[in-house]
Amino acid sequence: MRGINTKLSVGEHILKVSRYLYYLIKCLLLIKEPLRFIYHYVSITLPRENSIELGTGLKIFLSDNPVDIITVFVIFVKEDYQGFHILRIY
Repeated sequence: MRGINTKLSVGEHILKVSRYLYYLIKCLLLIKEPLRFIYHYVSITLPRENSIELGTGLKIFLSDNPVDIITVFVIFVKEDYQGFHILRIY
């Protein structure tokens, strides 16, 4: 496990960049308004209407907690929780 002040190797940087490029492409395919979703994810803010719509039409309602946007990213884009296979569009 890495400490806080350790430097990443070039290979590790490339791996991180390629992983997030993959996530960006998944957002473009999965989320109805992907650029807006990415903006809110990076800035850890909520959309005005407190919801995210997937390309399939599924609307996800969020609470008033800005961390909800990260939860949506982790579950639907990164797929850290594998119980949502039915929602895949690819």
